[in-house]
Amino acid sequence: CGRRGSVGVARVRMSGRRDGGAEREGVFGAVQDVVGGLGGLLGFRTREARQRSRLLEFDPSSEVSEFDDEEEPPMVLVVGATGETGRVVVRKLLLRGFQVRVLVRDLYSTTLDKLPTACSFVKGDVTDSVFELQDAVAGVDKIVWVLNPRESDDPMIVEAGGVANIVQSFHNVRLQEFGRSQATKISLFKFSRDGDISRWQTPEKDVLGDTLASTGLIAKPPRVSFFLNDKKHAVLVGKIFDRYNGVAEAFVRPDRCNLRGFSGLILRVLGNGKRYSFVIRTKDSEQSNICYTASFSTEQSRWTTVRLPFSSFKEAPTEGPRRGIVVSRSGARTAQLDRSAITQLGLLFHKPLLRPEDDDGDFYLAVDYIKAYRTQTEPDFVLLSSAEVASKNSESLAERVLAKRKAEEAVRNSGLTYCIIRAGDLTNEEGGKRPLVLEQDSLSTSSRVPVVQPSSSGTSTSTQRITRADVAELCVRSLLDPRACNLVFTAYEGNFAPTSMSPTLDVSMLFERLKPNTL
Repeated sequence: CGRRGSVGVARVRMSGRRDGGAEREGVFGAVQDVVGGLGGLLGFRTREARQRSRLLEFDPSSEVSEFDDEEEPPMVLVVGATGETGRVVVRKLLLRGFQVRVLVRDLYSTTLDKLPTACSFVKGDVTDSVFELQDAVAGVDKIVWVLNPRESDDPMIVEAGGVANIVQSFHNVRLQEFGRSQATKISLFKFSRDGDISRWQTPEKDVLGDTLASTGLIAKPPRVSFFLNDKKHAVLVGKIFDRYNGVAEAFVRPDRCNLRGFSGLILRVLGNGKRYSFVIRTKDSEQSNICYTASFSTEQSRWTTVRLPFSSFKEAPTEGPRRGIVVSRSGARTAQLDRSAITQLGLLFHKPLLRPEDDDGDFYLAVDYIKAYRTQTEPDFVLLSSAEVASKNSESLAERVLAKRKAEEAVRNSGLTYCIIRAGDLTNEEGGKRPLVLEQDSLSTSSRVPVVQPSSSGTSTSTQRITRADVAELCVRSLLDPRACNLVFTAYEGNFAPTSMSPTLDVSMLFERLKPNTL
């Protein structure tokens, strides 16, 4: 993503600790902690602290820096920096020349002594309000989340809710600092906004179809309504009467719609558990009587956020009873969607292609908003998750794993360019001793896309391990690698020694073999 100027010193918000922490006994102990914390911010350390942190002192202008002298290094916010993995991430970031800011719960010396003095500190908690967290994300270019909730924490609040808070605050600050032109997302339609619903329409009433249906010659034409309900949500509702065919749609023809520079659309929807499609027509496609469509699933009576990359849209006809339905054509190439000349956007429902007679034809889709998310060349947000999230048996998952899954959803649907690393069991062994295995495993299918195969004996999920140093290396390397954009993968170490055919640290090559925008 484009580099932006960042604040040189993090602002410190002096508020109470979230849980009180492990307070030192006595007034003198508390005073000593406060003095030590202020000394840490000013760069002063006691002899004992200097000895403890000697290995944490790094010169950001190290010879291994990723940046030229004239280039402004990105400011990276690390959430969870005081944890075992977080400390390694911070050290690697500083070694490569990044500016590093860390979010800490308190400014006591026991906390600050865990981190290098080259960091800037901001006091806060991920459970704070979105407004309070703006101090932490102001001037930040990228975020690395390596926070693992403590046993006493509620993982749904700390991890799932915390990620959502950080993401929202990051969006707000970007919009305030750089305006709409540099915002990660733009709202195409926010249906609670006056005038947005009035621009949409449904096809004209089929008078001839109604006449023929009244004689029993054909099925009744679809009944389609698109309106604003009392909750200020747009609603596409109605029924398809034909047993096998029929399409229901609502569409809008915007005056100008140039989405060049954007990677896809984000919708917040509530449906009846059926699949729907989003349809795009362009100036060129109208001349060819085609459109571009991408389908998405809904959950019964539950709001979900849907991310539709433009790369997922496929050609479909615009006429006939199967309009808007993708028809597989062997050997045919799909014309590229021209995002700079969009002439029509629409929502569509049709009966399933398999056993359509079993579908009752009823449809209901409520839409809160439709947004476009911007194209980025590097990840904005790196999230360290767990390999356990890839399990397809949701009922057996612990709450902490479900919280990690929710956190992943918040990042994927944020509009930010992301890299989600599902790490195996973390160890404190030395990194770089074994080749890394990056693997993609969809939650919705049984197919697996291995990047590097483990040994012939295989490794089960319960025995997949990876060192904290290797995980930290993945986090840091992904920040500046375009091939890491919008990747979700499981990472662990293979059960064999490094060879020239399986390099340990050629992370870019591993990223290149993965598919973006997959679970």
